[in-house]
Amino acid sequence: MGHMGFAKEGWEPQYGIELSRLLNWAGVSYWLSTANGEAESSKTIAGWLGQGRIPLTGHDDGWVQLSGYRKAGRGALVHSLRPDTTVWHEYSGSWGRLPGRVWVEMPVLVVNGTDEPLAYSAWIDSFAIAVLELARTQRTEQDESWGKRGCPAGVAGWDAWVFDWERQPWTTQWARTDEGSDNLGRMGRGYYEGRSRDRNQGAEFFARAAEHSEGDRQRLLTEASKGYATASQVMLQIHERLPKSRSGELPVEDSLLQVGIASLRPLARLVRAAERQALAALVQLVDADPLPTMQEDPLLRRDRGRVLYRWQADFSKGVYDLTLTNEQFTRTIVDGRDTEGEQFDVEHGVRHEPEWVAVLEIVDGGGLYHIAQQANADNDWTLVVRVDDESTPYDNSTEIVIWEVPAE
Repeated sequence: MGHMGFAKEGWEPQYGIELSRLLNWAGVSYWLSTANGEAESSKTIAGWLGQGRIPLTGHDDGWVQLSGYRKAGRGALVHSLRPDTTVWHEYSGSWGRLPGRVWVEMPVLVVNGTDEPLAYSAWIDSFAIAVLELARTQRTEQDESWGKRGCPAGVAGWDAWVFDWERQPWTTQWARTDEGSDNLGRMGRGYYEGRSRDRNQGAEFFARAAEHSEGDRQRLLTEASKGYATASQVMLQIHERLPKSRSGELPVEDSLLQVGIASLRPLARLVRAAERQALAALVQLVDADPLPTMQEDPLLRRDRGRVLYRWQADFSKGVYDLTLTNEQFTRTIVDGRDTEGEQFDVEHGVRHEPEWVAVLEIVDGGGLYHIAQQANADNDWTLVVRVDDESTPYDNSTEIVIWEVPAE
């Protein structure tokens, strides 16, 4: 789970089990080429077939095995292993999905058996260990020309999702505003339905593992399966209760869903609890260190804190670092266009005490925002907030408030 922000669910972070690690468990080595264009990739396919190997390439949402190749004019035809063995089709651009939601262009993959694969129980334990590693990943990031773009991940991602979710009003009036209707309609187009399928797949995986186990091991695998099954069911409820239209005259069913929109508010917390139930069982299964403690929204402590500064821009289409050292505020352009109509108001400098942390409140803006660097003694009590508005609509404006609240 990686969380970019409320109503930004369409972006899926790229993180997961490394392909080499996964195939090593299976007892195979691999060779993979990507993004070489149709001509070069088709030559590679022909070469592997000429050696008696069966290469795989991306097809739809999965992969397909190729068992034949022949030239056809300036292009090529390939024969794939399908129930209909007569099928030859033109070889053209394709994408394949590797573990971790990483999509690669024009892939050609060949695997080769090396030694004995992991025993079944060892495979399950290895998979559980990898899942727990991902659960402990604080952020997932991808490289951009100017630096890294990312979001909270693992159990921190679940916490961030609950924070964002529960900060929304969840009233019918809010759901019927232009912004609320657009956000809810976008979220209702299938994202949570897809995440429900993912969790159901995890539930089935651990249920099958439980069938081949006994004693405490069977109990813990069953507990993990139940946790993922519950998360799947609640995510499906979220999908079913979200309106599917974004604007214009709404169908009657969407209008009724807006009336009952408040029923969605508690569901995020239920999903997080179910996910943690599954992870806690896996912790016991492989005798791993405990997971990080579940967090509550730090903005709930703002009544005991204070505002450090407010920042806004009427036009914001770049990536910026907002830096506060003592009471000195500066903004640096990391990438993209400069802002227009920028205003900021510094109310307090950062306390030089570790018992306080900065928290970001988003008032307006369609970008990605996070505390890139908390103030501490090691960085001379310098606070850095990253504002990433590069991929927002053209007329994007942004307004944020930076609070200082007790750490606990």
